[in-house]
Amino acid sequence: MKNEHDYLQDLTEIRTMMEKSSKFISLSGWAGYMAGIYSLVAFVIVFNYFHIDLTIRGSVQLPLPAQVFVPGVAVILLILSVLTAIFLSRREAKKRTETIWSPASKHLIIHMAIPLISGGILSLILLWYDQLVLLPAITLIFYGLALFNAAFFTNREVRIFGISQIVLGLLAAFFQQYALLFWLAGFCFLHFIYGMSIQIIYKR
Repeated sequence: MKNEHDYLQDLTEIRTMMEKSSKFISLSGWAGYMAGIYSLVAFVIVFNYFHIDLTIRGSVQLPLPAQVFVPGVAVILLILSVLTAIFLSRREAKKRTETIWSPASKHLIIHMAIPLISGGILSLILLWYDQLVLLPAITLIFYGLALFNAAFFTNREVRIFGISQIVLGLLAAFFQQYALLFWLAGFCFLHFIYGMSIQIIYKR
């Protein structure tokens, strides 16, 4: 006959199995570090190359080359971040003897993709009409919404990360002269903090 310890162990195993089936927990903290590095490099390249001031004063109109170059850099940044996250998460999943393409990871991708695609399209529309002041706020808010949605299918730290991005986005919308600095804080430094927290909490 099973004793109390055996029943507790069975319940723990059942809970672990349910968590693995409903949540993708193989996200790598190094993916956060790398996304932060990519964002910092993209920031330096764009704003040094076109000599754009970090403080926005009034309306801003980018020269025609920048209107093509900036979205191109943004797309490359997104592709590099996604590919890095997939590679590192796949490696982490192998360590944990899990599969990266689980029902939870598919739900995570879908729930992230909707806000990201919507925010990307809105950003292109604003860029087309030279409404650049709100671009940093829009990208931060929609990215934060994507993370908040994804948090239902992964680690709880992602929810805090997403809310932090939304708050920075709202601050960027209110203090528009410092919008680029808020963007840098969100996409660079918050990624470093997120990566560090994942490394410490989950020992990755």
